[in-house]
Amino acid sequence: MSDSGLGAFAAYMLGRNSASCAEQNSRFISALFDRSNAASYDQVLQLARKGVRAVQTLGERLDSLNAELAAVRGKSADLQKQLAAANAANDELKRQLEAEKAHSVMLDDRLFDLSMRHARLCKKTNTKDS
Repeated sequence: MSDSGLGAFAAYMLGRNSASCAEQNSRFISALFDRSNAASYDQVLQLARKGVRAVQTLGERLDSLNAELAAVRGKSADLQKQLAAANAANDELKRQLEAEKAHSVMLDDRLFDLSMRHARLCKKTNTKDS
């Protein structure tokens, strides 16, 4: 890059920009603290007061948003607790359902065994099933 001279040009432009920024900052600071120029001082003072009011307004808005956020987080925590309780109740109902299914299968097997015994007993005694 230095072969084409662009590096030197870039360094020149950076230095010029830096000097320009320094000059602007110096003028702003001198205008800010120079009371001889009352119009610009009053203008800066008004802008500063306006900035303070804007910051206060934004601070109040931030406080209200934080309060709303805290309320939403509280509701969310309550809903999480309710969800956990509902999940626990659902798990208990599933466990009871599985127990009832197992009991139903056991009763079905028992009924089948009794029906088979009854059929064998009827066959042994030569009686008809009524």
